[in-house]
Amino acid sequence: MFSSLRSRIMGSSLLVLALLFGAVGCADGAGSTFRAMTVTGQLVSSDRRLTQVGPDNRSVFGWNLLVASSGVGGATQIEMLGNVDYTNGSGDFFGFVTFTFADGSKLATRMTAGKAKTDTASATFTSPLSVIGGTGSYTNARGYGRFTGERKDQLGGQVEAHFDLKVTT
Repeated sequence: MFSSLRSRIMGSSLLVLALLFGAVGCADGAGSTFRAMTVTGQLVSSDRRLTQVGPDNRSVFGWNLLVASSGVGGATQIEMLGNVDYTNGSGDFFGFVTFTFADGSKLATRMTAGKAKTDTASATFTSPLSVIGGTGSYTNARGYGRFTGERKDQLGGQVEAHFDLKVTT
């Protein structure tokens, strides 16, 4: 029992140190090195299909396609297809994010178990990411990460997006 607790504490300490000192890569059990990537962008809704239902139309469900034409962190385009199920502006979402790079390579990710929280007109978002695959230099990509974002407008408004990824090719 104590060795298990010690292992968990040591593992947590290593994670904190890696985050504090900005570790560039980490290895999985198979010895692959994951490269840290951070991509940010201002996502704008280009299309959406949202339906409001229930008392006072307080529930909304559907999808929203958001794009950024120039992400910071190497991506030249970010495309997010988000599916939402909100009550009073907060709730669950899932979807897909595709990053396109200057050489034409694409990196595809999946958002799962996303959570949106609304406070008056603004909202915050968080979701785990998993790499689906890619094209070009990302053809054999694997990895994971996290999406965080903030919207200062109503549903469908611009989202300040931040993607932290660990990717191996």
